[in-house]
Amino acid sequence: MMTNMKHLILLCALLISFNSFADAQLNLGAMYGKGQGTPQDYVMAHMLWNIAAVNGYEDAKGNRDMVAGMMTPNQIEQAQQLAKEWMEKY
Repeated sequence: MMTNMKHLILLCALLISFNSFADAQLNLGAMYGKGQGTPQDYVMAHMLWNIAAVNGYEDAKGNRDMVAGMMTPNQIEQAQQLAKEWMEKY
């Protein structure tokens, strides 16, 4: 279970990342992909790397494609939908 401070830091990082900071998006994707400081979540990792790729971070494309190889088609669809919703909102 995350401590309140870790949760707050992660929340702040997520807010920053969704305001088009591709470096933060790439790093948060890695945290979710590896389960470092947060539960491992390939859907969130894919979503973040997809957004980072759209924001011009070329390395994010490779990361996104790599994690997609470990996901079900349903998970990929879910990640793509989440990315689309975030991009439309922010």
